[in-house]
Amino acid sequence: MKKVLILGFALFAMSSYAQHRPNDGNNRNVDVLIERSDYYEISSSQKNKIIALKKQASKDFERVGRDRNLSGYEKGRRNREISYNLQRDIDKILNDNQRYKWSNSHRDDYYKDRIDNRLERLEDEYERDIKRIEHNYSYDKNLMKCKKEIRKSQYKRDKERLKNVKDYY
Repeated sequence: MKKVLILGFALFAMSSYAQHRPNDGNNRNVDVLIERSDYYEISSSQKNKIIALKKQASKDFERVGRDRNLSGYEKGRRNREISYNLQRDIDKILNDNQRYKWSNSHRDDYYKDRIDNRLERLEDEYERDIKRIEHNYSYDKNLMKCKKEIRKSQYKRDKERLKNVKDYY
């Protein structure tokens, strides 16, 4: 009896996990546009039109995803086409100021991510250089200390400069 209950529970859990879930990953940009409608100064009629376009695009994405006759490449191509058409239709709804704000909204995140990557690379280079200095100048402690101080000051300057640039964005 215990095995039957465990088997039944396992089947129930697997079937509930296999249920269809909405695809939340598609058009995250559009979701941000709708959520921050005050920032973008979107009117309620524009918002309703954008929501209707997004619903239609979601249906199109689902239809393409369920079509078993399409190859992976063809599904990707059609999904990009649907996404492009959605962007184009939303651009027609927005005015110039709104379009400018929306197109530049992710630029700052892109630059911050690049600066974070450069900071990580700078730290790795610093650690590598310190190890190299310790290896190359192990015979002369004073010279090693001097070289380390020079490299440390250079590292701090570069790090501070990158942090200031990041704070700008």
